[in-house]
Amino acid sequence: MVPNLIPPLITAALVLVGLAVPAPSQTDSDALALLPFRDGVEQYLALHQQAEASAPVVPVPTDAASLYVVPAALRTQLQRVRAGTPEGKIFTPRAGRVFKRLIAQVTGGDYAALMIATHEDRDELGRAVVNERWPGSAVTTMPPDLLAVLPPLPSALEYRFVHRDLVLWDVRADLIVDVLRDAIPLQGGERGTGRRARRN
Repeated sequence: MVPNLIPPLITAALVLVGLAVPAPSQTDSDALALLPFRDGVEQYLALHQQAEASAPVVPVPTDAASLYVVPAALRTQLQRVRAGTPEGKIFTPRAGRVFKRLIAQVTGGDYAALMIATHEDRDELGRAVVNERWPGSAVTTMPPDLLAVLPPLPSALEYRFVHRDLVLWDVRADLIVDVLRDAIPLQGGERGTGRRARRN
């Protein structure tokens, strides 16, 4: 009987519809995973702008040696507002996995070369700590091809490596905003470094 054929036909149609819906792409999955990261960056930027607006006006240094000299008042205000902020507030676990995969893809797994490219003098760096200053007198560099695949940041913030950790650094306030630990995995035969840095 025709009526008895209706349920199987409906079931088959639903199966076909389900097969027709494409699975989420890696790009879509990354975008979802990075939403909290982007929100966290925007929230921090709002705090930065509020603190900057209320900080005393200080002449901006123009010489290269003083490029990262900033008013202590700005950093102090941000530290007070963000007191107790834990690691991973912006680099959430899901976002962290995306960052680590992107780093692995760009480097092809050659993490030793990445360490060499980013750290001219790693012994001058201490351990990056959220809500503290840049941990040393040496400043690391970021490969342009890696920056090209990471989520863009406002001008006040920069990505930097501190040893194997990826940090969000507020350049104007000289403040570590968040830390992604072990963004560069430890490879066989290597030993970690964590010396205390000397500050000028």
